[in-house]
Amino acid sequence: MKRILVAIVGSCFAATLAAHSAGAANVSVPLPCKSPTTGSNPGGYPGPRITNNTGKAIPKGKRLRWHKTESGPGNSMGEIKLSKKLPAGAFVLGDDALHETKCKAEIDKLRVDLWVKKATLPQPGKVTVKLANADEWGAKHARVEAEIYACNAEEPSLTVESADVNVAKGGVATVNLSYTALPGGKATARVVADPHGKYDEISEWNNVTVVSTCPCGGGQECGPDDKCGPGKKCDDGCCAPIPPA
Repeated sequence: MKRILVAIVGSCFAATLAAHSAGAANVSVPLPCKSPTTGSNPGGYPGPRITNNTGKAIPKGKRLRWHKTESGPGNSMGEIKLSKKLPAGAFVLGDDALHETKCKAEIDKLRVDLWVKKATLPQPGKVTVKLANADEWGAKHARVEAEIYACNAEEPSLTVESADVNVAKGGVATVNLSYTALPGGKATARVVADPHGKYDEISEWNNVTVVSTCPCGGGQECGPDDKCGPGKKCDDGCCAPIPPA
């Protein structure tokens, strides 16, 4: 989902910011960005200097995102989360090393941040997921997917996907997924929030979790004489990493 950038000049900045803050619109608002000769980061390289020219204070907690518009050393993009309100006409320096290159910035739109708060396999053929939304914008028609693995298997036996579910900002929804139970009943499930990348999230590192009822928690079972692969050994019936010496 691509970010919406709105070209706004003059007095339109203030009107758009007011709508953004009130929740009447959910758009990104452009801001001036440049590289100063000195920055706030410990390395001494200049970070981005972003100025509030909207005519109104930008509230505490808003994210200012920036990216470079020409090649050169330093980071290509970053964000600043305001620890206090940024008055009209004031500027803030980012901690990321931008070096002396050109950049663009914006007040980021409100975003969804879906994550798997908890997943369980309460009985054979069923996955229960607590799907949470950690950020400031509600997720409508969100989905969860579960890949179901037999114990010791490297490829999934089947994949199941939920129906649409709505998760309010800061909220949690319970999602139940049913599948044909595997022989023996035990299984490992790799659970993924937003499996098709529908949402432009703040972070996706927390979208995946693994839960298992297998003896080795989804890992490889072994006997005393079995080989577990490089860097692993058989420990109490399960292949486990060899601890460093």
